[in-house]
This record gives sequence, C-alpha cells and structure tokens, in this order.
Amino acid sequence: RRHKSCNFDYILDFLSSSNFTKGAASLRWDVLNNALEALDTVASQALIKEEFDIAGRAFSTISFLVSDAANCLQDNILGDGIHKDDNKAIEESMRKLIGGLKSPQIPEGVINSIALIRTSLLTLNGGSVNVEKCCEFFENLSSAMTEKCLSGDIARKPPMLARTSPISFGATATASAPVRIDLAGGWSDTPPISFEYGGAVACLAVLVDGKRPLKAHC
Repeated sequence: RRHKSCNFDYILDFLSSSNFTKGAASLRWDVLNNALEALDTVASQALIKEEFDIAGRAFSTISFLVSDAANCLQDNILGDGIHKDDNKAIEESMRKLIGGLKSPQIPEGVINSIALIRTSLLTLNGGSVNVEKCCEFFENLSSAMTEKCLSGDIARKPPMLARTSPISFGATATASAPVRIDLAGGWSDTPPISFEYGGAVACLAVLVDGKRPLKAHC
C-alpha cells in the first residue's frame, strides 16, 4: 500500500527459463495464473473494505505483470484450450465492468468477471492473444479506483448546491475568494498521501485591505 515494490521476478524468471514444450507451456500458464489470482484476491478484499487505493494498486500490478510476462515468452502463448468471445462483446463487457467499479454500489462478483475477461484476452485464439488490450483494461480499472479515491463519498451524497437561474444575456457573474495561507508547511489532502493515510489541511483565509482579492469573471 505504501508504494513498496511488488516483486514478481520469480514468476518472470521461470517463464523466461522454462522450455517451450507443450507440458511446459501449460505449467507456465499455471504459474502465471496463480500469481494473477492472488492479486485478484487482494483486489476483491480491498473492494469489500472500500480500500480503493489498494484495489487500484492490484489492478496496476496485474497490468505490469502481464506485460512483463508477455515479453518473457517469445511466442506470446500464455494459455490454450479456452475459446475467446467476439471482440466487440469483450469490449462491451469491459466498459460495463469499468462503469460498475465507478458506481456507488460496486456489483457483486465483479472480480470474477474481470478475471474471465483477462483469461479471454490472454487465451490462444487463432494463433494470437491480446496482451495490449488486457494491459489497457487493467490500467483503466486502476484509473477507476483512483477516481473513487478522489471523489470519496461525493457520489453517494445528494448535491448540496442548488442550481440557480442563468444570468441574463450580456450580464457577467463574479466569484471571489480570500487569500489562503497554509500552516505547518503545507497540506496532506493530495494523492498519494491522501490515498494511504487520509488528509487534512490547516490554513487561514485572509482578506487584503478588507477585500477578497481573488476574482474570476465570466
């Protein structure tokens, strides 16, 4: 969680050193898949606890691991024997899963669905696999978790600000704010600190000559 390295060198060493016989290919897939399933478990438990930064880190690590594994395998064969669905259907499923992670209530079984998509993309189908699309999918999942970290509970709460009537044509609107002075050297409400420890701000709002000096006109 605290940006410590997730070392999967032992996986990569095995994939690059094993031979390319049929039995070894199956074993390579088993070894890689065990590591991916372990990361799935981390992500699943993090989602249950609403620790979205950890889930995002797990998704990001999966993306890196798949990419590195593909580079280790000269023939890019990561598995066989499972039929891959139509590309359009897979892309639609990926969009729905990413949208589900962004929603206030994350659907049950979402990690299992994500794992099935990954298997489909990494499975031999007509002589090719789609490593690039798989990595991009997990990067997007990680981004969805970052979005939830940034928005917090905003999506769950009704908006506190009511929409006002638009200003008349030709008129201008002005917003103003006081100067902000940060205390104790700054703040801790920005990523990645806020993801891992929460955040707080200690500051003063100051008028200059009795006026709020920061203004914007539109």
